[in-house]
Amino acid sequence: MADSDGANGGLTRATAAGRPGARASIAVAVVAAWAAAALVSRRVGLWPAMGTAALALGALSLALDRRLRGAVRASATAAVAGVLAGIAMAAACWLIYPLLARFEPWAVGDKLGLDTAFAALSPARAALLLPLVIAGEEMAWREVVQGRLAAWLGPAPAVVAGAALYAAATGLSGSPVLALTALAGGLLWSALRQLTGDLTAPILCHLVWAVLVLFLRPVLP
Repeated sequence: MADSDGANGGLTRATAAGRPGARASIAVAVVAAWAAAALVSRRVGLWPAMGTAALALGALSLALDRRLRGAVRASATAAVAGVLAGIAMAAACWLIYPLLARFEPWAVGDKLGLDTAFAALSPARAALLLPLVIAGEEMAWREVVQGRLAAWLGPAPAVVAGAALYAAATGLSGSPVLALTALAGGLLWSALRQLTGDLTAPILCHLVWAVLVLFLRPVLP
């Protein structure tokens, strides 16, 4: 994500110069708010805490930085890549989680606890809210946070650093399985954002994976 918007009628040079610092502040706020929501989720549940945080952070990011409104361009190539990546990620979960549960019994209780938390929302409400929650989450993490990291570190290191921050903040929920999933998903979604140049692929990948693994065919019975 570039720091400069270039010449734009009505913008003073001072205003343009102040924007990178403002975007950095937004990125730091995203990480802090996500970590706080993860901690709160231990008491109130994942949907109320982290779902609300995703919606709020996505909306605030759009409101505070108008450039983000072009982050989803819905190209056909990116859409196909996102859907296929989501199916592949779900297939990997169906393969890996049973193996993890076999050798690490704690993972079963952790995963079943996550299923209970996600099932707290009715299917109708989940169908309405899930796309909005995921879009807000991807806007905040893959656009705002990853964009700032890319400006500081470069594109490839930003993918790894962004996923690590995402997993660390999510892990404050107290769920190792959720933290590991956030790390793996964060790496994939960040890579898709970097490779395709917008949020279409990561949003669709995240959404397809969530629908398949959380609702249609949970990875552990």
